[in-house]
Amino acid sequence: VVKAKQLNLKLLTIIIMLVFCFTSTGLAFAQNDDKIVVFHVCTSYAGITEAGEPADNVGYCTEPGKLIVELFFDDAPNTAESFLKLSESDYYTNTLFHRIIPGFMIQGGDPNSKNWSFPSEWGVGGEKYGGGNLEAEFNNIKHDRGIVSMARSTHPDSAGSQFFIVHEKSPHLDGQYTVFGRIITQESYDTLDKIANLEVASNNKPLEPILAEIKKTEIITINDFTKGEIALNPPERGGWLPSVEKRYSNAEYGFSFMP
Repeated sequence: VVKAKQLNLKLLTIIIMLVFCFTSTGLAFAQNDDKIVVFHVCTSYAGITEAGEPADNVGYCTEPGKLIVELFFDDAPNTAESFLKLSESDYYTNTLFHRIIPGFMIQGGDPNSKNWSFPSEWGVGGEKYGGGNLEAEFNNIKHDRGIVSMARSTHPDSAGSQFFIVHEKSPHLDGQYTVFGRIITQESYDTLDKIANLEVASNNKPLEPILAEIKKTEIITINDFTKGEIALNPPERGGWLPSVEKRYSNAEYGFSFMP
């Protein structure tokens, strides 16, 4: 009887701690639910040198654009939170969309791409907010046009700061990469098309880096949009289950569950 009471007390303590953790985490994410990330770019300049830079006292932006990103905290809370924190810290400002494949995607988020002198190092850098890699948060959101997803190596839990925006529907990525957001305005889609159609080298890196650069990062809220300016329909989902499960378990008491 005493052992049973002790077991019940331990189980009750574990449950209370788990509820507290989930509630606290949920409240933290909920505070950011209405935050929107805006990347300012410029896809055309007047007066560009052969090196792909604006000429002195001549270069000025003739085609400014924005990529406005809604985050999916319910589907990928840790990934969305890391992306938001990096954006708030200006981590992405002056980075490039260093890998551009029209009809597929544009990839950015590598701090190494701030240095235009060493393009061979673009695409190999970047960590999550606070350092290290992110655990996969695969979900059933389809990789449709405009979806924002995490880039990674062959290991599922290798994502850091790099991300990609889908240019055209890419179902072969579904369930294999962490979808954590999407672009949400017509201007964003127009900007996506312009970046996706920039001239690139044989290794898919932009020939004129300045046209693929994130000039400024801004954080706004959903309330900054006027009524009818955006249509936030739910993203399309597939019927599959994520290939990576995050399950909480306790071997001593022999139970496990999904959060």
